[in-house]
Amino acid sequence: MGTRGRTLLTCGGAAALFLALAPGSRAQDAAVVDAKHYKVVFENDQVRALRITYGPGERSVMHSHPAGVAVFLNDLHGRFTMPGGETRDFEVQAGTVQWSEAGVHQPENLGDSPFEVIQIEFKTRPAAHDAVADESVIRASAPAWAAAYNAGEADAMAEMYWKDAVLLPPGAPAATGTAAIRAFLAGDIAATKAAGLTMNIPEAGVVDVSGDLAYETGTYSVTDASGTIVDTGKYIGVFQKRGGEWRYVHDTWNSDGPPAPTPE
Repeated sequence: MGTRGRTLLTCGGAAALFLALAPGSRAQDAAVVDAKHYKVVFENDQVRALRITYGPGERSVMHSHPAGVAVFLNDLHGRFTMPGGETRDFEVQAGTVQWSEAGVHQPENLGDSPFEVIQIEFKTRPAAHDAVADESVIRASAPAWAAAYNAGEADAMAEMYWKDAVLLPPGAPAATGTAAIRAFLAGDIAATKAAGLTMNIPEAGVVDVSGDLAYETGTYSVTDASGTIVDTGKYIGVFQKRGGEWRYVHDTWNSDGPPAPTPE
């Protein structure tokens, strides 16, 4: 088996839905990963407007949004599933105008009627707000990565890394670039699933953002089908911001346990 430890399966440094693939990451941009429900109807250098439409009972995929203002055109009974797996049900009345901070979630329409929302996303923010938004992107990455890993979404996870990123798994050669990273993750996910294991990263650890570079380091656990912890470890993901988007540029981890014995 693989896990983010030994050659256990990986928990690639962490990864909006959206985010949490994470806010600001194109791979987790709602209009990119869920074009059925999110349509760009206006865009300039300062804002982007989305028309959001859901049919009864419809559900999206994990994705991210920058900070903005939402205008609800219908009554809405919905649910957000967060990167760590927790859910938040909510009800909103038609005509409500609401501010929303940058974040990562997976929405679902719990009602028996369609709904429509106009969301105005801001591209330019004061520096203080940008710092908060940048940190929220990084913090969302690890839980979102784990959620995508457990869901078998290797393609989405590979898009969380820049095309020249390097994945440094323990006990295996470095994987450089999107294709190599995706291939490693797909194999690792398959081994994890076959072993009946689950990756757990409920929240980010220490985050530090400095200009266009950032890192996040934390811990993970791996559980079997009974919920028993079979491995724990730590990781560090290094991020770079390019064109306003944060993605992994380096990612590595290792298990707290001793290396697996070498076959004789």
